[in-house]
Amino acid sequence: MSDEDASRKDEEPERGFITLMFNAAIILAAAVVLAISGMMLLRSMLTPRPTRDQAKLQAIKTDAELLMATYQTTPYPGVPEERQPPAIASLKPKFVMVDRQGVDIRTVPLFGGGWGYEVPRELGHRPQPEGRCDDVGQGVYWCHPH
Repeated sequence: MSDEDASRKDEEPERGFITLMFNAAIILAAAVVLAISGMMLLRSMLTPRPTRDQAKLQAIKTDAELLMATYQTTPYPGVPEERQPPAIASLKPKFVMVDRQGVDIRTVPLFGGGWGYEVPRELGHRPQPEGRCDDVGQGVYWCHPH
């Protein structure tokens, strides 16, 4: 066996190891991409979404105005489930609260807020803090964790 053949034999295991490591890196990168994609898909599936049905939003606004007229003392700790008007009750809220800012209809509570609707007492008054609530129409806002 020549020196050249011996040198080639020594290189073959090294080349095989490099190929193995390259393939492992490709598989790992693909697994990371799949995991991130899966988490993003799961997050989008689990994140509550507001209704965009303008008739339903108008009914929510009307119900909220009824609650604001009924519960004028501020803050009112919570509207019992059996006293929630139909459009608000149809949202299956975890709690409904009336305070001096308006009506808070929380559908998915979470530490620091959660998701749900807010209807301000004053037309054009945006719920605070800024950037937490989006106007979905009819004077109703969809709020999400800040």
